[in-house]
Amino acid sequence: MAKKKAAFAEVDTVVNNFGGDFLNLHIPIPAWSVAELPVSKMARMLCEINGFEFPCALRPSEGGDYYISLSKEKAKKSKVIEGSQVKAKLRMDESEYGFPMPEELTEVLSQDPEGKIVFEAMKPGHRRGYLHYIGSAKSVDVRIKRSFQIIERLKEEAWKKKLGDDL
Repeated sequence: MAKKKAAFAEVDTVVNNFGGDFLNLHIPIPAWSVAELPVSKMARMLCEINGFEFPCALRPSEGGDYYISLSKEKAKKSKVIEGSQVKAKLRMDESEYGFPMPEELTEVLSQDPEGKIVFEAMKPGHRRGYLHYIGSAKSVDVRIKRSFQIIERLKEEAWKKKLGDDL
């Protein structure tokens, strides 16, 4: 009988900085610590540090290990700085898009079948970018406005591309 892969991993690690002029915080993840997770080259994960959970990419680094990038916002919310010792709890992100879907966008797409087709046809990274942008708005009204604007723009771009292909 095949061994079932683990659902999560806990890693004791230290917040590092890649260097350079910008804040490039990351946490190194040794390959052995995620060996029981169904990870290939790169995987979408949910990472929890100090009670703050966020979606992220487990990215390969030199030597066969991995790392997770920490934006300024994620570092602030997880209360870490460069050199902080952390316990990162990792689990596979089983969500449909690898990022939380804003309720407002779900509603817009349910009412716009053409918009849903265009949204679904996008590359996963582009979808996640739009999901982050829409979901980052604090106001419901702004999330609704962004949802409508983005879907309309995507449909317009799709039509322009289609017309270009037909010429």
